Amino acid sequence: MKLFETLDIKTINGLPILHIPSVNAITVADLHLGYEEALAHKGVLYPKSQFNIILKILLDGFEKTGSDLLIINGDLKHEFGHFSFQERKEIEILLEELLTHFKKIVIVRGNHDNYLINIIRKFENVEFVSPYLTLGKYGFTHGHELSLDLFSTNMECIIIAHEHPALGLRDDVYVKIKVPAVFFGETKVGKKIVVQPALSPIAVGVEVNMQLQSEFLSPILRDKKLVDIGNLEAIALDIEAGAFRFPKLKKWQKMDQY
Repeated sequence: MKLFETLDIKTINGLPILHIPSVNAITVADLHLGYEEALAHKGVLYPKSQFNIILKILLDGFEKTGSDLLIINGDLKHEFGHFSFQERKEIEILLEELLTHFKKIVIVRGNHDNYLINIIRKFENVEFVSPYLTLGKYGFTHGHELSLDLFSTNMECIIIAHEHPALGLRDDVYVKIKVPAVFFGETKVGKKIVVQPALSPIAVGVEVNMQLQSEFLSPILRDKKLVDIGNLEAIALDIEAGAFRFPKLKKWQKMDQY
């Protein structure tokens, strides 16, 4: 499903992946490898299951697009500090496997990616960039920093992550579900913006249709001079059911809170 009429960025069915044919790339964000071990240290026992899910989604994305380039837009790892055992093991296995398919992987630094360079420097075709990547008409930044200079470039579309956008939806009997989503639209400064969903299946994230703009995680989305949240649209993503496009938030959600 295409996000914009004039740009070629699109979803791949209901996968939490974006495909950009013009740069022969797919992009994902917020994998948070090692999250289960971090939860265990807090007394929350969660099966170590997300690695296999993440790898399958990425390989499905490659199979469906044949892209040469994988862009990971921040937070490959979960711990803010040094690596946990699980993180180190899973990052190495993941990169080794992905490099048998993708010709190159670019990782844009996220706020959780401290010390990541210590692992990825041994992979020849993995590049680590900070604070942003520019490629074709697109600029990629994780979104935990404002990066105003990126908005002053000639990029047509800024792609961020960090927010882990989701939609909170209720049925006729008010049973609520949370669905990962792509959040996108026009900014107030003439750029298009896309907020990527989290690839981590256990860190689905923030219900963008139920948040005050001041409550968003990303300073980019909190900045009312840059973005009017009510003018952004969402595509809900479900691996089994597919992708479902919603109109601008202000058309289906009371927006006086913004």
